This record gives sequence, C-alpha cells and structure tokens, in this order.
Amino acid sequence: MKVTKFILNVIFITPIVAMVTYSNHDRIKSIIDPQREDILSIIDIGETCGVGTDYFEIVDLDTGLRVPVRNGKSRIETTEGNKIQLQISAQFQAVQIDIPSVQAEKNMVLGLDCGNDERLQNFLNSIKDNF
Repeated sequence: MKVTKFILNVIFITPIVAMVTYSNHDRIKSIIDPQREDILSIIDIGETCGVGTDYFEIVDLDTGLRVPVRNGKSRIETTEGNKIQLQISAQFQAVQIDIPSVQAEKNMVLGLDCGNDERLQNFLNSIKDNF
C-alpha cells in the first residue's frame, strides 16, 4: 500500500513540479547564475618592491587579455568577477613571478607583498640588477 501511494504521488507531483520549474526558468536561472556585467576596471598599482611599474601588466585570466601598466595605472575592459592578475610584462618571458589572482571590480589596487619572503627578495634583486 505504501509503495502504491508513493508511485501515485510521484506520477502526479512530477508533472506539476516540471511545469512550475519550466514557467519560472528565467527567475531560477537569475538566482543560481546571476548575470555579470561588463565593466571598465581601473587599477592602481600599489607596492612593487622598487621595480618600475612599467615592467608590469594586468592579465584577465578568463579571456587572456593583457593590458600594460603605464604611470602606475591600468584600465582593462572585463566582466565583473573575472580573475585578473598583476604579472611581469610578456616582453620579459624569462622572468616569472607568482602573484595571486583576484576578482575584477570597477576600482582596484594591486601590488606585491614585499614581506620577508627570501625567494621574492632574491627575485626582485635580480630584476633590479638586470633593468
């Protein structure tokens, strides 16, 4: 008897749930995956540990777009929430640095953490010596 009630409930409830879900698809989608807007992100470059800001660029990791930094600022057209990262310019392929990425916002400040990390200090000293 319990199995029969369960089967009848499924048979009657499933189409109702499907119709309600289908008719409210747009509202449900906007809650689960909200629309992200295109933005012009204006980025000020903070601490660079003594390295000139013109040696850096901003990279949108989701689209691959690379924008140079000039006079300590950069502007990149991106989508809100895309991952962006401060990187050494692609001109200097032999130089690599690992800086955490952040989500794009309209106004941001990106820079290096010039703490007591010995590996970072050695890297920065080699850059200063070469440039």
